[in-house]
Amino acid sequence: MKTLPIAIVSVSLLFLSACGGDSSEPAASSANTDATAASPDAADTLAPDTASSNSYSGFDIGGLYLGMSPEEVTAALKAHDPDIVIKQDAVNFTYTALNKRHRTDSYVNYMGGSVPGGDVSLEVRFSYPPEPLAAVAVYRRHRQSVEPVSQALYVESLIEKYGTPALDSGTIKTGSTIERTLDWPIGTGTVQCMPGGAEVQSTPPVLDRIERQIPGSSAESVATCISTLRYVLRGDPVLQANGGMMDVAAAAKAEFASRAWIQSLVDEKSRAGTEKPKL
Repeated sequence: MKTLPIAIVSVSLLFLSACGGDSSEPAASSANTDATAASPDAADTLAPDTASSNSYSGFDIGGLYLGMSPEEVTAALKAHDPDIVIKQDAVNFTYTALNKRHRTDSYVNYMGGSVPGGDVSLEVRFSYPPEPLAAVAVYRRHRQSVEPVSQALYVESLIEKYGTPALDSGTIKTGSTIERTLDWPIGTGTVQCMPGGAEVQSTPPVLDRIERQIPGSSAESVATCISTLRYVLRGDPVLQANGGMMDVAAAAKAEFASRAWIQSLVDEKSRAGTEKPKL
């Protein structure tokens, strides 16, 4: 597929969950981070997301589920810890048509929170527009710097929450490093669309990596991609535990739709005129 002449511009926002007002919405002025880019045209503007009252099943990490909207993620982070400090990144696409730069409206692509003390952090990555934004990846990092528990006890807690893992590496010692990896499958995917482990060790965008792994991938074929919940425990007792899950199919499908959307904007702004020039 032809690579579109687009770029992504990012801006970070930091706020305390205890502050008054709706902190989940970035300030309007923060969206324009590129002084040379034009203001968004009507066709480039995304419809606002509205908070939903969806119920979720399946795995969660710290109360965060795949498929959640930014508003639901904000509420879940606050429910996890009322004193959590939430960081949010908003980005937009810039692209070129007829030698002129344009940009889309901004959208939230990342949200994360750290509990006081910083021992636990939660991160969420969202799907690409123009479809409604939804969490496609969730990560948890846990540092145990005071009275760390053993690997066995940590694994016991994980199994109580998620059930018996499909893969348990057991304790592996390499030099001075001691690790244990546990995997749980998500959904019914059967195709390894990304290099082994990348679906839980990396962040979106994912489509370029999928197309390198499986040339000719389509919005339909990515529906069979494998998705996994993985925890990696380091040390015994555990000094750091990293958990993550990604809905590879949902992330890739949204990126296909985003490519088509940006191409439609390029085509719209590249239309040839029909009137003869006045000479």
